Amino acid sequence: MKNTVVSSRYTEALFNIAKEKNFVTKIQSDLKLISDTFLDNADLNKFFFNPIVSIDDKKEIIEKLFKNNIDSVTFSFINLLLDKKREGNIFEIKEIFDKMVNNLFSKVIAEVYTAIDIDNNKEIINQLKNKLSSYLDKEVEIKTFVDENILGGVLVKIGDRIIDGTIRTQLENISKILN
Repeated sequence: MKNTVVSSRYTEALFNIAKEKNFVTKIQSDLKLISDTFLDNADLNKFFFNPIVSIDDKKEIIEKLFKNNIDSVTFSFINLLLDKKREGNIFEIKEIFDKMVNNLFSKVIAEVYTAIDIDNNKEIINQLKNKLSSYLDKEVEIKTFVDENILGGVLVKIGDRIIDGTIRTQLENISKILN
């Protein structure tokens, strides 16, 4: 269950500490490690986020898994979430933190949807990245997705902005003009 207001407050506090200590990318990396660990292990995820499991047991898991692999600020932050019974917010906090870091470094994530997989075509990806970077005046990171509903062309999502260059949309626009 998302609780964006609460997650935003926790994230903002963590982000301010990270900026103050010049550890923004390290904390971002730590949050990714924690998030990926839980997402990649269904049994661990199920156990850790079970409300019946005691906080002490959860803290023990965090200590065994992450104590030597993450910064002390991140470790303390995760323990604070556990103390406040907010461990369920970890994934949302990671997402908000990523957005804050991207904003800090004038970077955006562009989700690119195509009919075929373009991951191996570096030339197309670089062209898209360059065009979007000059259009937005920001550094662009591209994440590609295959969407079988796209006949051809490209659909780009950047935050709440959509750039629809798909053939279907172009055909629909032509149809509207002709009718």
